[in-house]
This record gives sequence, structure tokens and C-alpha cells, in this order.
Amino acid sequence: MTLLKISGDGIEDSAITNAHLHSSASIAASKLADTGVSAGSYGSGSAIPAITVNAKGLITSVSTNSINTDLVADTSPQLGGDLASNGNDVVFADNDKAIFGTGSDLQIYHNGNHNFIADTGTGDIRIGADTNITLENAAFNEYKAKFITNGGVELYFDNSKKFDVITGGARIFGYLSMQGSGGHVYLPDSAQLKIGNSEDLQIYHDGNNSFITDSGTGRLFVPSSHIQFRNAAHTETMAQFIEDGAVDLYFDGVQKFTTTSTGVTVTGNLAVTGTVDGRDVATDGTKLDGIESSATADQTASEILTLIKTVDGAGSGLDADTLDGVSSTSFLRSDAADTASGDITFSGGAGAATIAANSDIRFTNGDWTGNSGSTAKIQAHANRLYIVGGTDGIRFREDGTDRWDIEGGGHFIPKNDSTYDIGSNGTRVRNGYFDTLYGDGSNLTGVDAGFPSGTRMIFQQTSAPTGWTKDTSDTNQRALRVVSGSASSGGSVDFTTAFASKGVAGSIANATQGGSIANGGNNTNNATAGGSVNNHTLSTGRMPSHRHIGGAKGIHDAANGQYGTISNVGNLEFPLVRYTNGNANYDLYYTNYAGSSQAHNHGFSGSAHSHSINAHNHSFSGSAHNHSFSGTAINLAVRYLDVIIAQKD
Repeated sequence: MTLLKISGDGIEDSAITNAHLHSSASIAASKLADTGVSAGSYGSGSAIPAITVNAKGLITSVSTNSINTDLVADTSPQLGGDLASNGNDVVFADNDKAIFGTGSDLQIYHNGNHNFIADTGTGDIRIGADTNITLENAAFNEYKAKFITNGGVELYFDNSKKFDVITGGARIFGYLSMQGSGGHVYLPDSAQLKIGNSEDLQIYHDGNNSFITDSGTGRLFVPSSHIQFRNAAHTETMAQFIEDGAVDLYFDGVQKFTTTSTGVTVTGNLAVTGTVDGRDVATDGTKLDGIESSATADQTASEILTLIKTVDGAGSGLDADTLDGVSSTSFLRSDAADTASGDITFSGGAGAATIAANSDIRFTNGDWTGNSGSTAKIQAHANRLYIVGGTDGIRFREDGTDRWDIEGGGHFIPKNDSTYDIGSNGTRVRNGYFDTLYGDGSNLTGVDAGFPSGTRMIFQQTSAPTGWTKDTSDTNQRALRVVSGSASSGGSVDFTTAFASKGVAGSIANATQGGSIANGGNNTNNATAGGSVNNHTLSTGRMPSHRHIGGAKGIHDAANGQYGTISNVGNLEFPLVRYTNGNANYDLYYTNYAGSSQAHNHGFSGSAHSHSINAHNHSFSGSAHNHSFSGTAINLAVRYLDVIIAQKD
């Protein structure tokens, strides 16, 4: 390779190319051309460098990308891989949720009181385990439920097993209580309810008939103080067994056989196919027809009368027209409906007139029969039932306790203060009409003060009272204005925006101004003014801080490739500017700062003199201009109370 000698005149531009450089040549970095990238350090704990390199390996640009380390401010963080807890916990605040699924179908959270696993999707919640699954208390020392792999399900109460599922069905440890009116135990046809270790007692229905089977060696006891056998509709009794009483047998709901303390009573005919006390009643019965008890062949009239008197009621067979001379039509019958044409007075004391169960007293509407002031009465008149009390009115009493009075003057008065109600919360009086309601009103609820529907009022509370509807259509951030005419609304600035701290600033426009001011001549005398103004030399300390441009320092001879310096001239400091003179570059320097701002005075003197002023005018003119002004901010944030507007329903 031919070597190139560089002359003292330098190297011509583009005279040396890469081809002239040996492959092992070492070129100082200072000889390389700048790439346009600013020298410096790029990247930090919060930014990473982004470097662009061209095909020659030169860095053409450098920038930085910030690293977002604020996970709280990042509203859409994403993971590039699995998130390891690294021995720490994942903490969720109240109502913050762990959400799973694209549609947020599964949510797990705590609302401050309760824990929730919410499945809002369309699928199932599946909990799978190759081993057992247990539900326990927070201390993990009590079971609530067990789900055993390849086994049963166990349910617990206070860590005591009460129910489990076994191969053949299920078992209950304790008793089974059916709660509510709709609780039933359903068994299909021929499924049996078996009771006893040997299943001695069985209850079932085979699809046609029902069975209660006792197949054991003991007895079947049905203990009760009163047992009844009834039809399926519970409308007819077939038999009943009463403790310390009778056994009754029925036919089609009619009692036919009853046991008594002395024997039995049969209602109707008794058909006997065998013997009674050794006698064939069916054969011998005809012999007894027409024979009465104690009958003799020679009864006298006295004996017959005595026997008649022993026969009671209709069984006597007697038909009497009068009794003690009074016609039978004048007597009231007790066995049929009857009418009394005269007054009846009962004097039997308490219970003198008693209305039996399932009976009542009825009054027929008629003319008013009058009443005295002290006699109480009840009468139906003018399609009203009149209940007339004594002079002191009517009293309502219950079980010996006085409750209410309707006084003789018509007042309805309770017998005890603040004790009894009219109506109830669930059954109310529809309307009440009063001239005056007394009391402080603290116990009145649901009273609307008679406001008509559509009435609008202001309330200092968040929600509208009962019977009113809060108006939220355009009532937020509004002020109130009192008017003498029609009520309306307006304005466009919110209350808290208008009444806030306001700065005082602006400008005033002014038109072009012109004119003149006339002034007459006058003389102004002046007394002698003492003092003099002399020449005064300022010291360095009294001059403002300043500096001067010094001489050249540091000469670069570009033509000869030489550097040199010039001795410090005028206490030079740092370069101000560089300029070129021919082939030499010169650096110009400032001197050091000097001077200060010390105070000083100027003396002056003068003789007495006067000034004369000739009459003259002062004209003035001006162009259109503005005057700007500003001031201290005015705080208009007045204190206020929030109110709502509600409309009566």
C-alpha cells in the first residue's frame, strides 16, 4: 500500500477516503464526525433509552421512554405472565372484587358485613376435588358439612353430625321437624314408612288401599283422650272413643250406638240373629208385643192416672185444650218458632235471657215507639238500629273492664287516657273529619295537612316526606328569588359557581379626547435657594456593577497550525466572543465585575429669582384607549342551606 504524505498546507476536503485507511488503523474519537446525537447519559430508574442505529453502526438518535411505576394511577394494567405472590398476601378492601371471566361472571368479595361468591353467568358453579371437600368454621375446629370422595355427604349442627347420605339412602341423627303449613313427607305407592328395629310397624299405600300394619309380637296402642274415625272429606264421623266417656258408632253420619255408664243406647232398631241372655229374641219377640212394663190385668182409674202422670211430654198421648183454664194458644212454645203478642219481662238476674250458640236476636223495622229519658232500649226504626242509653249514655265494657263511653251529651270518651286506638296500622279508618285536632302533633303520622295534589314546597332534608315526590328535573344548584308576579325560573350559572371567590380585573374603553385649557399670565417669585452642585467624582463602590471588554487571549493560528497565549490584560476572565483576523482566531474576554451601589449626595446653590408666565393655552388630544384595572378578589361564597323541592302526590 502506498503511503500518503501530508504537507504542511493541510489536507484537501475529501482527499482521504476509507480506502486510504489501513484496516488496523486506530482513529481517535476526536477525529470522527459528529452524528447529530447530543452527548450525555440516557436512561434512569423511571425511563429506558430508545437508540436508533444505522446500517454503518452509527447511533443516529437517542430518546427515552418513561416507565410507569404508579400501579394505582394505571387504570388498565396487564400481566405478561403469571403473577407470583412471593410469600405476600393479595389484599382487597370492602366491596373490591376478584372478578373472573370475560363477562365478569364470577365475583368474590366482602361488603363489610358478609362474604359473597356471586355467579352472574348462565353456567354452573363447579367445585371439584380428588379428595374430600369440607365446610368449616373460621378456626377450622368445627365441621359444617363434608363432601366425601366416593362416599356420602354429611351435614352438621355445632360440630355434631345430624344428616348423612349412605349407599341405601340417607340417615337422620336426631328428629325431623316439619316447619310451616306446607311441610309434607311424600312417599310413592307401596313405599313404606317402617318403624322399629325389626320394622314391626309399617305404614303405606299400595295404590288402592292404605295400611297400618303391626307385625310385631306386642300390641298396637293408639293413646288419645278422644279418637274419631271420619270420612276422607272430614264431613262425617264414623266412630269415636271418648276418654272417661262413651264409645259411639255412626251410620251415614248419624249416631246409632252409644255406650253409657249403665249399658248401651241403641237409636233405631236392634236386629239380633242370636240369643240375648240365653233367649232367642227373634223367636220370642212376638210374645212381648203390646205388653207394658208393670202392666196388670185389673188396673184401676187411680192406677191409670198415676201411670199417666209419670209419662212426660208428647209421649203421654194426651191432647189438652186448656191448662188451668188458659187456652193452649196463649202459651209460648219452646220447640218451635212462636210469637208473643204482649210484653215479656225477664227477672231471673244474670243470664235471665240467654241466646244460645249459633243463634241471634233480630229486629224488624217499624214505627218508633218512643222512650223515656232514663230507660234504655233497642229498636229498628227508619232502617236504622236505635240503641238508646240512659241519661248518662252508653258504656262499652269487656270482661268487667270499662272501655268507652258514649255520654248522654253525645261525646265518645275512652275510659282511660292514651290507652285505646281507633283502627290499627294494618286496618285503618279511611277518612276522619274534624274541626280541631288537639295535641302537639308529635304522634301524628301520614298527615298531609290538606295540601292539594300538585302543591310544590321547599323542604330542608334529603328525601321528600311521605306522600310527596322529590322534583329532580332542573332543581340542582338553584337560588331562590321572591317575585310579586307569576312564578318561573331562569338563569344559566350554578349557585356555587356564581357565589364564589371572584377576582376584580378588567378594562374601560375611552373614545378619542381633545381640547385646550386657557391660562392668564403671572409672575412667580422665588427666594434664594441655598446649596450648590459641584463636580463629584464617583468611586468604584458608587458605580453600578459592570465590566469591560479586554484584549485577546488565546490565539489560534489556523494558517500555521500553532497555538499561543497572550499575557493577561486588564484582569481578563472568560471569553466573550471569538473572531477571525486572517488566519488567526482571537478570543475576546471581559474584565472582572467592579462597582457597587453606595449612596451619595450632590450639593447645589443658587440666587433668588422669579419666573414670569405669559398667558397661554394648553391643548390636549389623545387617541381612543383603554384603562385596565384590578383589585383584591371578593369572596362571594355565602353560607347556605341545601333544600329540595317536592310536589304533593
